[in-house]
Amino acid sequence: MRGALNLSATRKLLPKGNGPARVVSELSAPLGAVLLAVALLGCFGCAGEPGGAQGGGSSTGASFGGLPDEEGSGAEEGSVSQAPVQADYDSRRGERKDAVDSYDALRSALWSGQEEMREEPEIGVTDGSGIAWMWATAACEGEYEANQAAPDTVVADGDLVFIAEKDADEPQFVAVRVLDVSSGIPVQVAAIPAQENCCVVSLYAKGGRLFVLSMAAAQSDASQAPWAASPRTRLLTYSFDDPSSPQLEAVVEQSGAYMAARFDGRYAYVASVFKPAVIPSDADPAWFVPAVNGVLVAPEDICAPAFEDMVDYLVVTAIPLDDPSAVVDRIALASNYASHYVGSAAIYDLQEQWAPNDWDNYNHPETAVLRRVAYGDGSFSFSSQAVVDGGVSAQSMTEYEGNLRAQLYRTIEGSQAFDDTLTFAVFDERMNQVGTLEDFGTTNNAIYVGAEENAALYRVYSEGEEQMRAVNLSDPGHMAFSDPLDVSPLQDVRLFGPGRAVGVARAGDYTDDGGYAERTLLSLLDVSDPSGVRETGSVVLDATIVEMASLYDPLMYFDAERGIILFSSWSQVDGEYWFYGLRVAEDGSLSVESKQLDMGELNNSFHAVWTGSAEGQAESLWVVVNGAIARCDPSTLELAEFVK
Repeated sequence: MRGALNLSATRKLLPKGNGPARVVSELSAPLGAVLLAVALLGCFGCAGEPGGAQGGGSSTGASFGGLPDEEGSGAEEGSVSQAPVQADYDSRRGERKDAVDSYDALRSALWSGQEEMREEPEIGVTDGSGIAWMWATAACEGEYEANQAAPDTVVADGDLVFIAEKDADEPQFVAVRVLDVSSGIPVQVAAIPAQENCCVVSLYAKGGRLFVLSMAAAQSDASQAPWAASPRTRLLTYSFDDPSSPQLEAVVEQSGAYMAARFDGRYAYVASVFKPAVIPSDADPAWFVPAVNGVLVAPEDICAPAFEDMVDYLVVTAIPLDDPSAVVDRIALASNYASHYVGSAAIYDLQEQWAPNDWDNYNHPETAVLRRVAYGDGSFSFSSQAVVDGGVSAQSMTEYEGNLRAQLYRTIEGSQAFDDTLTFAVFDERMNQVGTLEDFGTTNNAIYVGAEENAALYRVYSEGEEQMRAVNLSDPGHMAFSDPLDVSPLQDVRLFGPGRAVGVARAGDYTDDGGYAERTLLSLLDVSDPSGVRETGSVVLDATIVEMASLYDPLMYFDAERGIILFSSWSQVDGEYWFYGLRVAEDGSLSVESKQLDMGELNNSFHAVWTGSAEGQAESLWVVVNGAIARCDPSTLELAEFVK
């Protein structure tokens, strides 16, 4: 598996097209969402958005679409295609279970869900400061993810490298630079600015096409533009017959802020979270039903909320990569502050019903509903659901061989929040609970580290000591908690090729002056035997990986096929930013092969890509830090000079 994880600190999601099989995403990081006033900054505004109808719509599916604003794209647009959603995609559907009967049912559920935030507003009425109150997500931040690899903002195709470029004064990506590295020296041949009032969130490249996922910001006064009352996610496709003149080939737009995308080589599955504005009781469907290319998602394609009320939707589209203007299937899941996990075969929707405790001043989940939507071959199928007592730790959800695995937790009357009891559960493709390991610890003494293949690892505190233990998942009907493992206590683990995982933990030392010198332990594990997970190699580095929120945010690149780990990090010991190149031997041992100063500044973006993969082209490894690119010698893992 080449480039199994390409990790950066941008904190938004893009599953790898040919990378690991699973992706975790936790929607609506603050579960108690608040009513936001959308102050338009940077790319807010979205004048000239798609549309033509003025608040129109019907109960059978309104069309208020048009071409997205295309000013400032910078690329040649030629004949841009934005075909309507295919009329015959019914034939591609699987069974749609639990679909709503009508838009009226959604209006009623949303009206109930918005009760606490509603002050009888009229659509488009402002608070006196010129700002309309509505649900919205900050521009270009998307939905924050937990336990998730960041999206790709650097990709390669052949001898072209595509780098998302940040604004000098804002954190948003506002353009894509196109570099030709065929000569061994990077040469910029083109640039693609983001569309007006939009920003770039992720990239994917294949077969002479660049797929740019971008987000259009919410509009402050959406009284005449229902599609602009929430951010929208766009997939723009550019062709590169002439690398110096990219052609905008197709645009697909869907309601909601960007949440996730998965490319499987044949289709793009794009997910967004649509949070409608606070609605009146007689709101037109165009205000609260998500749309794809201006066409409202039909009731039969919207899964009803798990409980009686709702505040948002997960919207997912399937787009063929060989015909990127088409939308061959689309669904929406009505939800109430849900979390979502995107596995290799299904999307899982988690909703919890919370209640206050009688004995303490905090809420606890009484019931959790897990819904499964299968996807593949360009189509979606609503599937079964499971109802469990208590709550589900969204960060623990993983999918392996068709099964969903997750940590459950349950509050005991009279206890504190950190004394919730833990259960590990396995659900099959029909969401039957086929395996359960009950009460093996509490949230205070058993800390979930990660699950890879058939081992779920925990850091356990027992009698003043830290131990690593594993739940053996190879036989869900007979799960067991292992004895203490001969493994250093870790804080996060991630798959590194079949049967292996990489883990990290703090390994700092207190200094003579009473300070603390942050260091990081990097450990390689053999997880092929879940009952006997063992450490095959480790190194302690002068780096602050763990300070950057574990393995998903650090600036790291894994190449299990070649046995390479690359990353960039700040060293508290000497106050510099260093590039590390580590080699993984066949026996699983780790060694530092290179260490050198990189850009010498705050690093918030690190990627590594291979170019020249086409027949007859020599392969080269390139490292990109904060938009600057340098060649990396695969034999020594040393960097050449960075070129901006």
